[in-house]
Amino acid sequence: MSNRVRHTVTPPGGEEIVIIGDTDKLNVWFDATPLVPDIDSGPTNEVRAVAGYNRKRYPGDLTGVSVAPHNRTVLVIERATLAVLPGQEAYLERPVVINGKNRKRVTQFTFVGDVIDLHAFCNGNCSYANAVLRTPKGKPLEIDQTAPPA
Repeated sequence: MSNRVRHTVTPPGGEEIVIIGDTDKLNVWFDATPLVPDIDSGPTNEVRAVAGYNRKRYPGDLTGVSVAPHNRTVLVIERATLAVLPGQEAYLERPVVINGKNRKRVTQFTFVGDVIDLHAFCNGNCSYANAVLRTPKGKPLEIDQTAPPA
């Protein structure tokens, strides 16, 4: 299962975009400006107060017992993973030769923002020559490695 997290970037002269995907898989594509997750903190312990209450020791217990107020330590994990992905799909694609046959390496992700801003971020940041940015709508956009990085 992939770990889909948010990465917020702003290309030069463009609007802010949010790229949602696996950080490790995406950073293979971007060497000039690696993506950094928006939430990068690990799990923490948090102490919460629990109010006093009465409870039964067993079914049918008529007397019950009182539990005094106390503190409870719980594990808190920031929710950076996303089950339902907002935005639109995009694919980074590059040609490779495997065992003498032409193949394509593809990484899928989701983004929120304009395609033109995503293309501007990819220009100059992409690690591979002949890479293409694809969206379900529109033509494939070639990525220029010589453009200034974002």
